[in-house]
Amino acid sequence: MEKGAEYVINHFQPLFQKLHLDDIVEEQVSSFFVSRLEEMVVSITKKELSMITYLGPCLVESSVYFKVS
Repeated sequence: MEKGAEYVINHFQPLFQKLHLDDIVEEQVSSFFVSRLEEMVVSITKKELSMITYLGPCLVESSVYFKVS
């Protein structure tokens, strides 16, 4: 897994820098209305919190099973 991440960083990061993706993303986000940004944040937060809700009991059970303190 580390080799794959290292490959991506070493080979794609220079490409992203040449394409100025950070500037493009910043420009696009700054053009959004505040209501759209709020909508996006709420949507992402709901998805992440629901995943935590589902995974929480599994993590607790696994810590009890493996006696992790």
